[in-house]
Amino acid sequence: MSEDRQQVGASIAWMAMGNWVEQAFNVLIFVILARLLGVEAFGLLAMAAAIVILCEFLVRETLTEYLVASPSEDQAHSDAVFYSLITFAGALFLALWGSAGLIARLYQQGIVVHLIQYLAASVIFVALGAVPASLLRRHMKFKALAIRAVAGVVCGGVVAVWMALNGYGVWSLVAQRLVQVGVNTVLAWGAVSWRPKLAIERGALREIFGLGRTVLAFRAAQIARVQIPMALIGALLGPTVLGFFSLAWRLVEIASFLVSTPIRMVSQSAFAARLREDKPARELLVDVSKLSGWIAFPAIFGLVVLSSPIVQLVFGEKWVPASDALIIIGFVGAYLAIEVVHQSYCLAARKVGSLALVAWLDVAVAAGGVFALQANGLTGVSYGFAGSFLVLWIARVAIVSNLAGIGLATLARQHIAPLLTSTLMAGSVASLVTVLPDWPNLVVIALSGLLGVVVYALGTVILMRDRLVLARQFLSRS
Repeated sequence: MSEDRQQVGASIAWMAMGNWVEQAFNVLIFVILARLLGVEAFGLLAMAAAIVILCEFLVRETLTEYLVASPSEDQAHSDAVFYSLITFAGALFLALWGSAGLIARLYQQGIVVHLIQYLAASVIFVALGAVPASLLRRHMKFKALAIRAVAGVVCGGVVAVWMALNGYGVWSLVAQRLVQVGVNTVLAWGAVSWRPKLAIERGALREIFGLGRTVLAFRAAQIARVQIPMALIGALLGPTVLGFFSLAWRLVEIASFLVSTPIRMVSQSAFAARLREDKPARELLVDVSKLSGWIAFPAIFGLVVLSSPIVQLVFGEKWVPASDALIIIGFVGAYLAIEVVHQSYCLAARKVGSLALVAWLDVAVAAGGVFALQANGLTGVSYGFAGSFLVLWIARVAIVSNLAGIGLATLARQHIAPLLTSTLMAGSVASLVTVLPDWPNLVVIALSGLLGVVVYALGTVILMRDRLVLARQFLSRS
């Protein structure tokens, strides 16, 4: 088990480093574009991207899960996944192109037609790179994945900023996405030796689609849980309100991506490796759960309590309403840090049917919450969206508990100490912010961040020394 922890720790370190560098560039580019383009451009992109991102996600993280979790690896299954995804992506591309007019009429924004049609090319790019990326994940080659991600963000950002400076408006954001995904695809192919043959075995197809159907349903629900409410917000309240909401959610995604994605991607590969060898993964699940909350909770809570000075400093006064939405929906990021680990275990075990059912119920609850509270504007839809994540949380935890053979109380107990400590930290920071109302935002953020680190570090020493020991075990190379 100690060797598994060391391998997982080294992989998490590579993914974390890559993600942090990637997101540093992402944030820098995002800030520049937000100041150059304004709220409406981001609202229009969010309208067009809602359905396109759903299609990308369905291509990237459905059938490829078989390659990560399957007991054996061979050419036939990789080829079958590749050609299936190319066919699927082609069908989605045509569907997007044909339905763009209908979607634009829903938003009453004519430009959305062309935005969707050009963005749809990203679905093809994702399909081309999905198998090489999944093979890198299977073999835990996260250094190559990290380099690939950073290169894509940098190239896409450079193109987008140049276009924004030259008056291309919202099309700068479209080009950013296409270049980023295209670079990711090219580098993924360069990092693997696998190349598809011109043949497909029917037996391999049957095995892949056995798992693929449930993963497809689950992944579709995951992305729909965010994109359908955003589509409703755009249709009901217009591009400006959607622009504020999408900025708030983007910040939550960035924070969650920085702290949760390395753990999610590495843990799924590690769980799958142990299960392929018929070794129990329960202890690893508990260990990773301990680390996920310990790392993610303070980051998310800090983002929430400092939302106003962060938004004002980074994006400017015109984006201030987004901070109100961020205060409400920010805590969703803390919950996602827990959920992604549980999802990774279920995907590694190739049992996601129950999670898919609950996830689609979540979609209905989220859409209903947004629709019911639309009269209260940005604040109302933010409450409706955030509340939807809490309604069925106990059902999701119970599913993982039963599958892993771990008591429900045992799984939940791992997050009590970091939750209490993060709450204390957030209260201390909020109190400091209230006594510094006229101080420069940068000074407020710096002082508050320092106080937060001190309070959380003391809380860790007092309540969570086991996390420090566990972290050293994961990161040890000896």
